[in-house]
This record gives sequence, C-alpha cells and structure tokens, in this order.
Amino acid sequence: GIPVYELCLVKNDEVHLLFAGVMSGELFKINLGDDLNYSKFQAHRSAITGVLFSKQFNFIITTSTDGYIKIWDILKDNLIKNIDAHVLTESFGIYNDIVISSGLSGEIKFHSLPELKLINVYKGNKEREFQKQIAINNKLNRLALGSSMESTINILNLNDLTTLTEIKLNIKFAIGDLCYSSD
Repeated sequence: GIPVYELCLVKNDEVHLLFAGVMSGELFKINLGDDLNYSKFQAHRSAITGVLFSKQFNFIITTSTDGYIKIWDILKDNLIKNIDAHVLTESFGIYNDIVISSGLSGEIKFHSLPELKLINVYKGNKEREFQKQIAINNKLNRLALGSSMESTINILNLNDLTTLTEIKLNIKFAIGDLCYSSD
C-alpha cells in the first residue's frame, strides 16, 4: 500500500464518491454504491496534500507538494484548470468562490474560482509565520493560520485580513493541521 494523505467525500443526486489523494500523486475515486469499485489516475507529480469538493461548481480541487492547485471534473477525471501556486502547497481551503492556500514560502494566496486567477497574497511576518496550516470559517468570515516557527495560531478577518486574535501555544512542535468549526 501507498499511504493515503487526504480524503474527500462527494455526495449529491448523481454520485456517492470518496476521493483519496495518495503519496504517489495518484487520486483514487471510490464508488460508494453497491459494488464499491474504484478507479485511479495520476493527478500530481508528488504527494497530494489536499482534496476538496466545491459544491458551488461541482468539481474536485487538489493540491500537492508539487506546488500545483488543480481542478478536476468529478465524473470524467478530466483536468479542468491548474495553476502553479507555491513551491510546495502545504494547506488549502475554500471560502465562497475563493481557494485560499499556503505554501512553503509562508505566503497565503487567494485564487478565484473557477479560473484560479490570483486575486490577493497575504505575506504576514515571514520570520515568525513560516509554513502555515489554514482553516476557514465561512459563517464568521474567519481564517485561522497555524505557524510552525513559533507554534502560534492567528485568527484573521477574511474581509480585510486584519489579525483579530493571536493564540500562543506553549509547545515546541509544529502545528500539523487546523480545523475550524462551522459556527
């Protein structure tokens, strides 16, 4: 077996699928119907670091350590759009019709959907906030950024990217991932 890095469930009137992004860059599409069959295709050149489903546009978005963000047709496995976003894409999420991603450089990039056009960059303090993990709360318009340099979490207002709160954790390890509640 190849280690699975990311999972994404897609369920609507047409399909009931589970997508699994693996270390080899392959994306497995598992049909969760009665027969539980699967198919796979090479989505990236290296490990997939994220898989999300956009209900608004009805496609899958993947990120990878190869630095690319890619949009896929969920039924045909066809590449719709891709962009070289970071040297190494670390974390990402969707806010309304915007993909927010972080990379090894510490920058947070905002790309509009579905064209993946760069619309904003948040640089923060690169000396303190290198290599972020991100989490989004759409309801509250909040973006949580986890730093591996000082083990801090910053909560930003997504409307103007101002810092609302900084949480300093008393740990010596990097923040591996973040999850924000829906309320």
